[in-house]
Amino acid sequence: RGPLGSAAQAVRSREAGVGKARPRSSIRVALPAALGARSLRWLRAGLGHQNAVYCVVMDILGERIITGSDDRNVKIWDAHSGYLLASCRGHDGDITMLAINPTNEYIASSSNDCTVRVWSLATGLPVVALLGHEAPATACEFVSRDALALAPQLCCPAEYLLMTTSDDGSCKLWDCRGERSHSTR
Repeated sequence: RGPLGSAAQAVRSREAGVGKARPRSSIRVALPAALGARSLRWLRAGLGHQNAVYCVVMDILGERIITGSDDRNVKIWDAHSGYLLASCRGHDGDITMLAINPTNEYIASSSNDCTVRVWSLATGLPVVALLGHEAPATACEFVSRDALALAPQLCCPAEYLLMTTSDDGSCKLWDCRGERSHSTR
């Protein structure tokens, strides 16, 4: 065993939690009886990230699947064919969460590099990097379609209101089209 063998073992151990990695065949899924399901089957599987994938969302129309990984990339996939449509690069840390805005225009990604980035869902190109957290950004979420009428007009039209949290103890509200923010801290 060389250094690659021990590195691979470390990655497998990390993904399994602690200790030695468990073989995939020992992983079981318990299904609630209320679901009426007896078994699950894979509909589609994709490979494309270099490391573990920690978050996934589907766009509002069900056309695209977006994944975030500790390889520091956000990837946009065609939900029907499974083809990779775009790789969004720019974070310097693991992706911690993903969100889609209610108009299906933007993807937000939070990262442990203390930033939140907004990407175009159509092209995968960057829209803005939101800087202001002093510790890893732990979550991001757009105001839901149901809450649009109730959302306060704090900094922008409600469909562009992005909320983020961080290990620094703050919660921020952003105009996802720019860097204007309001902080609870």
